[in-house]
Amino acid sequence: MLEVDRLTVKYSGLIALDSFSIKVKPGDAIGLIGANGAGKSSAINAMTGAIPSHGGNVRLNGHDVRGKPLHAIARAGLGRTFQQARLWPVLTIRENLLLARPQMSGKGAQRDRFEEMAAELGLTDLLDVPASNVAYGSRRLVEAFRAAVLEPKIMLLDEPAAGLSPRDKTLLASFLARMRERGVGTLVVDHDMAFVRETCRYLHVLESGRFLAKGTVDEVFAMPAVRESYLGSEVPHA
Repeated sequence: MLEVDRLTVKYSGLIALDSFSIKVKPGDAIGLIGANGAGKSSAINAMTGAIPSHGGNVRLNGHDVRGKPLHAIARAGLGRTFQQARLWPVLTIRENLLLARPQMSGKGAQRDRFEEMAAELGLTDLLDVPASNVAYGSRRLVEAFRAAVLEPKIMLLDEPAAGLSPRDKTLLASFLARMRERGVGTLVVDHDMAFVRETCRYLHVLESGRFLAKGTVDEVFAMPAVRESYLGSEVPHA
């Protein structure tokens, strides 16, 4: 379980994230939404060690990971994706993925799982293609694949649906559902409210670094304060 308590992030004295607290348990499907600059990416970056935090605690399965390097936090079981696909362009998709987990290049259950995930994301035919020759949407799916090959306990996904086609969004949503069935908790940050509704059961809403609201997806989408400050007419129907 991921337990975050009063996590704070400052940029040159400006408080970007103010006493942020959240819990993500195995199999959870939680969304984190808010306007640009609300603190969503700062939260993910601070939780995973990509940026320093200025107070609070981050615990993964009871162990304090706040302040540790990004790679150490990832190995502890906290996987993530980035807003932009960070792949080595001269390497194939397979090579990029195996940099994260070389064990999956062998035989047996791990290799079978690797091939299974590739099929689930529609990437089988692209595994031996250089990343520079792969379409943007597919590179975004590779980000989720790379986080998953580390066999995380919790996955944090930063704008995973951005730039995806409807087909790719469906593939990604189905993939995340299967990850949750295997006991992986997911925290999704995205501006695509239809994708959020499809992939999340509970929502937390940030505004200026603080929580504005939290509850089930239906409860949050029905809150006047949330609709007025963020959702407007974009609320998708169930």
